[in-house]
Amino acid sequence: VQVLASSANTGGAVISGSVVNASALTTADYRLNYDGSNWTATNLSTGQAATLTSGTSGGVTTLNIDGVQLSVSGAQAGNSFEMLPTRYGALNFQATLSNAAQIAAASPYVSSAGQMQSGSLVNSNLGNLTLSAGQYSATSGVLASGSVTLGGSGQVLSIPYGNNPPGGYWNVTLAGSTAVSGDAFTLSPASGGNGGNAQAMAALQTAKTLAGGSTSLEGAYSQLVSQVASQGNQAQSALSAASAVAAQAVSSQQSVSGVNLDEEATKLIQYQQAYQAAAKAIQVGNSLFTSLLQAVG
Repeated sequence: VQVLASSANTGGAVISGSVVNASALTTADYRLNYDGSNWTATNLSTGQAATLTSGTSGGVTTLNIDGVQLSVSGAQAGNSFEMLPTRYGALNFQATLSNAAQIAAASPYVSSAGQMQSGSLVNSNLGNLTLSAGQYSATSGVLASGSVTLGGSGQVLSIPYGNNPPGGYWNVTLAGSTAVSGDAFTLSPASGGNGGNAQAMAALQTAKTLAGGSTSLEGAYSQLVSQVASQGNQAQSALSAASAVAAQAVSSQQSVSGVNLDEEATKLIQYQQAYQAAAKAIQVGNSLFTSLLQAVG
């Protein structure tokens, strides 16, 4: 997350940010203001105040705004910052693989619908597990074991991956009204031809993961393109209007203090003709004066 400090800020505030909840992100930028006691945030796309929660520990203030967490220290009254959560989100995207065969396109496991005794529980991932009165255990190879509270919904069972590579879990999500003893589903290692990971990645294009779950990556990109086009059109219209005003101002200035070349050329001709006429009059006068002197002498 990029955070820019105002050039008018005083002191040596240190601020950094990171995304903590991608589904809550929006495509907007934010302005943060500190009055010495409280922080406020403004959504620059809507001009409305954004919901902000804060807490302080050990001289460091933590701010949470629409999926972003900021850490601030040393802020002074009157300081302001501009936060750009997603503007440069794709700036450092790059391909790290040159061999398509190295892409992990397959899911580590595949699943089937299984058998739900309750008739109302929904399992989207499934796995070689049988739910009992408070325990879940493997029925075909030990993939996982543990306990789950029956009669609830939204339970997540985390099944550890194998040791090659080590680490990571396959999360089985149970949703619905109730789970009862005897509910079962199957989960098996993936075989050739499985493309679950690739399909899940492709599904991110239209999955509503941004703006609090209200828009997708594709939708946010379309909004960004539309916004840029609209702002570009507004800038072009503003330029045309400003150019017209500037041209009118120049015309008005020239009408008062400018030089009209045709008018000045006409005046020069008039002055030249007047000079020639005056010279002729002097010549005639001089000739008459000479004649008079000769006649008297």
